[in-house]
Amino acid sequence: MADKKISALASATTPLAGTEVLPIVQSGSTVKVSVGNLTAGRNVSVKQLSVTDFTAGSVVFAGAAGLYEQDNTNLFWDNSNNRLGIGTSTPVTSLNIYNGGSGVGNVVSATIANTDGSAGSQAIKIGSYQTGGTVLSGAQIRASYNYGGNAGTSISLDYCTVSGTITEGLRLDTSGNATFNTGNLVVGTAGKGIDFSANGGDVLKQYDEGTFTPTISSGATGITYAGQSGWYTRVGRVVTFGLNIVISAASAAAANFKVGGLPFTASAFGSGSFAYDNGTFINSSTTNMPMIFVTSGTTEISFFQGNGSQVQGTDINAIGSMNFYIVGTYIV
Repeated sequence: MADKKISALASATTPLAGTEVLPIVQSGSTVKVSVGNLTAGRNVSVKQLSVTDFTAGSVVFAGAAGLYEQDNTNLFWDNSNNRLGIGTSTPVTSLNIYNGGSGVGNVVSATIANTDGSAGSQAIKIGSYQTGGTVLSGAQIRASYNYGGNAGTSISLDYCTVSGTITEGLRLDTSGNATFNTGNLVVGTAGKGIDFSANGGDVLKQYDEGTFTPTISSGATGITYAGQSGWYTRVGRVVTFGLNIVISAASAAAANFKVGGLPFTASAFGSGSFAYDNGTFINSSTTNMPMIFVTSGTTEISFFQGNGSQVQGTDINAIGSMNFYIVGTYIV
């Protein structure tokens, strides 16, 4: 083989197989060594290796056929701000995972920011919606220390408006307390509620308040109402109510006098009392102020005299101009 300059030699086929040989001088003699044996048993340092095919911020990984590759669009290190972007080359927090695109509704699966432990720092955000790095709408879970002047560590669920305003909706603190800042605790399944069994109690399944329209359901005919109103508050099975009936015309009937229209059917007897009566009952010649019972299995109030007999419509004085208020309680 004629002598040639190295620069004049044809390029070798790469990658090398490891069986190729090179001449080296060893102990004053020229010998050959295979490429595979050049680094056998030796550590190779690449600390000072300059890789010109990669751009600043590239996170290099083993790609096809074991070759080093980069994908800055989906994996990028912002060395100036110490931020890692997955799915973005412009990370906005220490760890920014982004599903791509630029429209509203692109989910930031996870971001981690301000993890230095200083007061007010936000440690973790998950589930924010953003476009171009700007939060627009959605929610985030935030673990923070001394957030908003509240001492101690807490976990918060925040929601974001389209304008980018972030509002704390729910906070769990280190005492185990849950604070609902902007909304209500909503029970989503019928028959479920707040369980007080740890305190020896039961499950509170219902709280309700509202209005109803009371009526004279028995003991009068030809009724013309000048006013009908009722209110109630229900806590669990206990219903507290108040009502007012004003009649401008009616005829007495020889039947038990009853008021109907209560908001829930009673499961046990309840009781009540007159808050006001315009003389319809107390001035009657046959009855004094009667006792009031909510009848089990009905939505009606019955009236009883002291001797145990029920008040009839014909027992009432001036039934056509009666005006009375009743307050009471019963069990559903």
